[in-house]
Amino acid sequence: PAAAAYLNGTLIGALVFACALVVPPEAGVGPVADRTGPIVPPGWDYSPSDWAQRLPIIALALVGLLISRHLAAYQLGHIDGAWDPFFDVAGPRNGTESIITSTVAEAWPVSDAGLGATVYMLEILLGAFGSARRWRTAPWSVALFGLLVVPLGIVSITFIIIQPIVLGTWCTLCLIGAAAMLLQIPYALDELVATAQFLRRRRRAGRPLFLVFFAGDTDEVDK
Repeated sequence: PAAAAYLNGTLIGALVFACALVVPPEAGVGPVADRTGPIVPPGWDYSPSDWAQRLPIIALALVGLLISRHLAAYQLGHIDGAWDPFFDVAGPRNGTESIITSTVAEAWPVSDAGLGATVYMLEILLGAFGSARRWRTAPWSVALFGLLVVPLGIVSITFIIIQPIVLGTWCTLCLIGAAAMLLQIPYALDELVATAQFLRRRRRAGRPLFLVFFAGDTDEVDK
């Protein structure tokens, strides 16, 4: 019920996650993966885990986080109104307020905007985790990162489609947040592809897939 308590819980939770997992060195990386193997996947001319690939996702996730926290603040009663400069509807609420207080939004047992903020925060933290080799040193992190970005991008498209059809209006902040989510997908897909190719190569080399997925491995040809 208190905005300060909600903010404090969010920040402390993020800091605990960051200190436990994000702070170098990479958690759970096996010695073989740590000491051997390339930075750039075989057949590629760049590392899909490089910071140049991850920083745009982190920046876009930050935009989504700020938007979601603003919408959650309205849903939780911390502020009296939600900003929307373009869409208005008959009645006391604008388009954004109408959408985030609709039956679709309130079908969740918790604030759906707050849940979205949690997802964006996890994207930022996972985006900062690992080195440019994480496509092979921490495949689990790439899979979890992709799970947060790609399926939720599809959910964003679906939610945008149903806004005018089911709810009869649009939400400016929801549109910006959905655009930020969709723009992340191309940056996340190449890392997912590189990790999938790596796992397939290690399986063909006879390596235990479960161990490779969680502890990483080299990507050199076994002799």
